[in-house]
Amino acid sequence: MKRNLKILPLLAAPLFLISGCSAGSDYWRNRWDDACDIVTAGVGLGFGAKAYAFGVQVDLYNYGPLAEIRGGEAFVARKHSEEYHVEEGNIGVPMLGANMEIFYPGGRAVERGKAYCGLTPLLPLFVLDTRENNKKYCNSCAWHEKRARLYRKKTLDEDKEKTEQLESQVKSELGETAEFGGKSRLKFQRPAWCVYTDVNVVAAPVLGARIGFNIGEFADFLLGWFGLDIFGDDL
Repeated sequence: MKRNLKILPLLAAPLFLISGCSAGSDYWRNRWDDACDIVTAGVGLGFGAKAYAFGVQVDLYNYGPLAEIRGGEAFVARKHSEEYHVEEGNIGVPMLGANMEIFYPGGRAVERGKAYCGLTPLLPLFVLDTRENNKKYCNSCAWHEKRARLYRKKTLDEDKEKTEQLESQVKSELGETAEFGGKSRLKFQRPAWCVYTDVNVVAAPVLGARIGFNIGEFADFLLGWFGLDIFGDDL
């Protein structure tokens, strides 16, 4: 009888781990989110194709999702804003390798470390250095920010008073730390480590599709049942 009692804690441990006492404040919601993270699937508009695996991408394409499940988020395309900005491909420069990718489907993706931005040939560097690279490239896209800086200089030269009024208006809308000329401030809180374990392809003759599988997210899902959160995405 005593021997059986000693075994009880060992038998109870797995039950304790899956009872909601670990891996975030909402155990079952986190398990559902982890399951959704594994697969990417959706339809969109564009042309060309890409193949992406473990941080390396080969592509010549422009593509915009219409409806997709990706990074644990189900979303539909809408106008870019502080709450949504998803685009990718040969943006601005139609050349092989000169690509930008921004994945910011909403605030929850940001909190869970799924949102990211970068130039795809250097995607690992951009994902790692979220603060500096997002400041440069993710303020409603690099090209807008560059034009805004040129406009600011031109306006300063022509009408200092008008520039000060415009700058005051921008700061009142976006906060004192906002740079004049910026329209949106996308917040990328931490590196999207899940990017490095993802495999996905896009094919878009006009109406296109994306499908993918994330090996790291699959491992995160399995280990999550036992209280282990390797991507730190349990909230």
